[in-house]
Amino acid sequence: MKVQYFNVFLSRNGEKTDYDLSKLIDIIRVSSPIERTVKLGSQHTMFMNNSRIPLHQVTTGSSLEGYEYLPRNRTVWIGKYRSEKPYEGKIGEEEIKQIDGDLFEPSVCLVIPTSHLFLMERKFLGPSINQIGEYLSSFIKSKVPNVKYSVKFEPLKTDSLKPLIEASESIKSIVIQIKNEGFQLSNLFPNINDSNKTLLEKLFGNMIEVSEELDINTTTVAFKKSWYKREMDIERIYRILNLLNPEDDNLISAKVEFLNPETHEPAEIDFKKEGFYIQEKTSSKTDDFEKLANLMTSHYYDDQNRIKDVHYLSFGSLLSVDESEFDIVTENSI
Repeated sequence: MKVQYFNVFLSRNGEKTDYDLSKLIDIIRVSSPIERTVKLGSQHTMFMNNSRIPLHQVTTGSSLEGYEYLPRNRTVWIGKYRSEKPYEGKIGEEEIKQIDGDLFEPSVCLVIPTSHLFLMERKFLGPSINQIGEYLSSFIKSKVPNVKYSVKFEPLKTDSLKPLIEASESIKSIVIQIKNEGFQLSNLFPNINDSNKTLLEKLFGNMIEVSEELDINTTTVAFKKSWYKREMDIERIYRILNLLNPEDDNLISAKVEFLNPETHEPAEIDFKKEGFYIQEKTSSKTDDFEKLANLMTSHYYDDQNRIKDVHYLSFGSLLSVDESEFDIVTENSI
């Protein structure tokens, strides 16, 4: 299980506040299923499918299965419904039919309000952090004109390895994978100049158009250096890749294989994840929420030893929130 770390805040007109997000979670989690279902502006439908009962207990400093580590911690399962419905059948038989139900793709999330931390399971088909932010924000209704409250995430960062590409003597391959539905080149490369824009429009536009005609959900664009050809234009490629928006929901991965100039060994960077604080929790595959909740808690408190508890202090002082300025409203919105 891959776990990405974020700091999370309730913002007031863009300014971070000290609001305890467990209060918001507790109102949502006990509301009815229809009230926990929200259709976003992007037309994706989100749902908080499950949550752990907020009981806490520890044993000699380590986590305990079935319990939160801290009283205000909350573990939830938030996901999105997929817009397309695949087909099902039996291998070796002709009959194929579209599934009846709606496909749901959840990610387990751990909220740690005392440290303004949000740990999220990273999944290829799961919700994006922006979708989760929009989902949680939809329940907050400001009562004050010209005042907007919303849930904002700040991804925790690590030292970037990107400069190693620019200093490399050789790029071996570039492989970019895109989700076709809703793809916009301007979202993937929001700051591209005109000369490079024409090049990328030819590249991505034609490939995605062909994929859609063939009913293919994803497009993979790959460039590979042949042993008998000259080197790729490293400087230009690096400039273009640096303009890539890793937060674009349609970007699945953007992997660059190159010769590490420091070790002289092959290395790989995924620009989708590069620079973000993402950790791995080794576990057997499971889709049981309670097991996933236990894995997330043990990952942070047992494996990582609460490594990011005070990171939120780097943002400076937080605005003291006035909870009389907004209501938490659950309603049938679909």
